[in-house]
Amino acid sequence: MSTISIENVSKCWNNAFVIKDLTIHIHDREFLVLLGPSGCGKTTTMRMIAGLEEPTSGRILFGGEDVTDLAPRERDISMVFQNYGLYPHMTVRENIAYPLRIRKVPLGQHDGLIAEAARRVELESLLDRKPKALSGGQRQRVALARAIVRQPKVFLMDEPLSNLDAKLRISMRARIKRLQYELGTTMVYVTHDQIEAMTLATRVVVMNHGVIQQLDIPENIYNEPANLFVADFIGSPAMNLLPGRLENGTFIGDNIRIPGAGTGSHDHVVLGVRWEDIQLAASGTGHMDAEIYTVELIGDATQVTVQNGKQMVVVRTEKDFKAKFGAPVSIAVQPNRAYLFDSKSEARLKHLESRTHSGA
Repeated sequence: MSTISIENVSKCWNNAFVIKDLTIHIHDREFLVLLGPSGCGKTTTMRMIAGLEEPTSGRILFGGEDVTDLAPRERDISMVFQNYGLYPHMTVRENIAYPLRIRKVPLGQHDGLIAEAARRVELESLLDRKPKALSGGQRQRVALARAIVRQPKVFLMDEPLSNLDAKLRISMRARIKRLQYELGTTMVYVTHDQIEAMTLATRVVVMNHGVIQQLDIPENIYNEPANLFVADFIGSPAMNLLPGRLENGTFIGDNIRIPGAGTGSHDHVVLGVRWEDIQLAASGTGHMDAEIYTVELIGDATQVTVQNGKQMVVVRTEKDFKAKFGAPVSIAVQPNRAYLFDSKSEARLKHLESRTHSGA
């Protein structure tokens, strides 16, 4: 069993907490992604799982065994880092073989294990090259093969794709997801890239300031954000957030009024709505009049940003949409697709929403 339990773990540096009472139970063969902005504590959490950092308090268990005080080499893990960590004087074959040498795997087993690891990441023809003769994507595949070769119980990956260009990131993302499925191992993956998190994960841990904001399957992270931070952080483009108040079910904000957005009243709310749940309408016919700020073709759709005073709203439209900057327009929000948050506590006000809950 390759379960991992992080129980009430905190990490303190110079009397300041970077991780606060963190508890996560990672299932056997799960692909768990730690997601959040820089400085949120996700890499520190991974380093504590790996044994590279010692918790200030709490404990970490692998398969029910307390490993909090064990060295990294005693935890049966493999790590893949952002910078690849390849030895420049060694060939690809020698780099892949290095973990086998360290663990004193019999030499007679090396060739077969290296060949199998290289096959899984399509490196068979590159085994005699040195890292300087490889592209960034090839180097990352060598790092993956080196992690695979000794067949660990747990894979830990820290921003492994951040040095690659956009096209390579997509192909490597698919390769990593397929590898995890084929190997059937537990994987913990750190990223600040929400697309990586949403496409790779079995579950996503959204973190901020060392605290879990939400831990859920990707669909619920997107469709049912727990609070304002998750709503704002998840989604590309980000969710539109409009401050105002709720009066008898009508949201009232700066030059915007949306009947049926909720139920009851609340003095300090933020209404959230994603770009796909807003339509453009003729000026004077929607919930808010505005002007076209910019129009951006993004392939299968057009991203339109409208402006009313200091307020900006992003709308998804058909790919052949055309409009002049400054043209008058109105936006119509789907009330049953809107989210409501308390503007002070930033907590979700689910009980006041009239939305259709697709993930609850």
